[in-house]
Amino acid sequence: MASAKDRRTEILQASVKIFSKQGFHNAKIDDIAHAAGVAKGTVYQYFSSKQELFQEMIKYTIERYSQIVQKIVYVYNESNIEEKIYTLAIEHGKFIKEYIEMAEVTPNHSNGVSKEMRLWIREQQYYILKLLEKMIEDGIIRGEIRKDVDKEIAVLSILGSIFSYYEKEIRTHIGTSQEIEPKPLVDFLMRALR
Repeated sequence: MASAKDRRTEILQASVKIFSKQGFHNAKIDDIAHAAGVAKGTVYQYFSSKQELFQEMIKYTIERYSQIVQKIVYVYNESNIEEKIYTLAIEHGKFIKEYIEMAEVTPNHSNGVSKEMRLWIREQQYYILKLLEKMIEDGIIRGEIRKDVDKEIAVLSILGSIFSYYEKEIRTHIGTSQEIEPKPLVDFLMRALR
């Protein structure tokens, strides 16, 4: 039998699929419950409304991405900057493949997101940027990156490049299982940073 935490996670994962396919307004709690393999009432044991579920789904995905970045910055502390950027690109690719539809649907349904939630999202984005700035700073300290590199611009360039690279590659290879290799992108970024 699944624990309460596991069941909640299963509902959140099912909600990603349903909200991504149907959008906020067309998604039904019945469909989410069915996708999660639980009764509709079980969904309401964990979430008081469709809006709360939608917001918690967003929170769940952003927290997952934040954990990926934390791991790269702190757990892979002994890795050099090139390995960290490569790992970030690979992990971002896996993440975006899983959540690309949700990323497209969320901005279009901002009325399903409270003002407090929008503030929380901005705070999380800022936190992720600061984590990555630390990664760049560590690379500068280790002599892997030029000392004159602006940390903020470096992070924005890295993230923007990774986002754009994977979006283009995923759309180019829709319906295929082709793995996307970010090595050419990482090589380009490293030439800019050294």
